[in-house]
Amino acid sequence: MNNQRLAKALRLAATIVENLVKLGVDVRSVSWDGDRPILIVEREPAFVRGALIRRQPLENCIESVYASGYQGCRLQWVVRNPITQGVSHARH
Repeated sequence: MNNQRLAKALRLAATIVENLVKLGVDVRSVSWDGDRPILIVEREPAFVRGALIRRQPLENCIESVYASGYQGCRLQWVVRNPITQGVSHARH
């Protein structure tokens, strides 16, 4: 790991987090993938379009993880949708 690259990524992440907070975006966590900062946000910001990067069943729902590039960082958020059960049909 290059400490200068990490320091640069952390400075970038701090700036972007400040900007996102000003825009009303709830940033949950920050990590680094060795390339760029990853910012986990509560929900999809209105000003980005995300792409599905992972979908998996989790308990009684389908968890979908979306991501979008944003000013040198990657924003990620999770959408959970309940798994619908089959509809029971009445017999006549």
